[in-house]
Amino acid sequence: MDSIMERIIYSEGEQITLLVKRPGVDNPITIDTGYEKEDRPAHQRQDFRKIGVRPISDSIIASTVLNSPASKSGLLAGDKILEANNKKLFSRETLTFIIQAMGENITPINLLVQRGNEKMNLSVKPVSPMSPEGAPPMVGIQWQGVPTTLQQPGPNPFEQVWDGATAIFRTLSAIMPWHDADVSVSQMSSAIGIGNYYYQTLSDPVYGWRFAFVLSVLINVNLAMLNLLPLPVLDGGHIAMSLYEWMFKSPINIRIMEMLQFGCALLLISFMVYVTWFDVGDLSKKGGQTEPVVFAE
Repeated sequence: MDSIMERIIYSEGEQITLLVKRPGVDNPITIDTGYEKEDRPAHQRQDFRKIGVRPISDSIIASTVLNSPASKSGLLAGDKILEANNKKLFSRETLTFIIQAMGENITPINLLVQRGNEKMNLSVKPVSPMSPEGAPPMVGIQWQGVPTTLQQPGPNPFEQVWDGATAIFRTLSAIMPWHDADVSVSQMSSAIGIGNYYYQTLSDPVYGWRFAFVLSVLINVNLAMLNLLPLPVLDGGHIAMSLYEWMFKSPINIRIMEMLQFGCALLLISFMVYVTWFDVGDLSKKGGQTEPVVFAE
């Protein structure tokens, strides 16, 4: 799914063409779709393209909120919701979409629930909680996390290095002005953003350290590729200047070299300050206290 989302993010033009294999249909079908992205102010990190698709996942309840409609209807932790209003739940978001589609005309939802080897029908009517104020109607379910699956055997070191090397070139190509992709410099991360991503990765108690190793490979290869760019303050710039001196048999004018190095150093520092601004903004938004959901007794 990640590779699909990446292709959508890097897509160009107003239409995105998908080749889809649909159950019950012998041949793949072609679908042309638009995309959506959240309109954000200039001082916030711009949103990526999305087409509104998610992978299939089981809708298994982790817990129910006290006094919530889900709790009062008899739903328990570990219950798996199979259908809602005779509509199969391919993901937990489907239940949210059903509630949103009701608008102000909220009616009970008929659920087909699997509890162990037994299937049962339950009815639950969404209500608006007391807290947070102004929250939309909900049933008060907290879902189990999507299980992590690992490929065995995983990609070998050469594949990981190649993936990391091509990723940075795809990103640099997408932000160029002659490309029509909605990717900008503001969507890149500084050391603060990378550190936060490491923290989130290592929060997984089982696979966190493995994902951290994969992330380290990606970051190190990306930095190595960036270091080879022909900018005077980088190793790639020193290589380019050495090639110039070798070809023309004369050193570069010291005054020109100083101006180039100063300009490129200023450019890199400005870039780091720019992306750090967005990383700090993202952390400040995530760091706010979330008001707990409370239902009336």
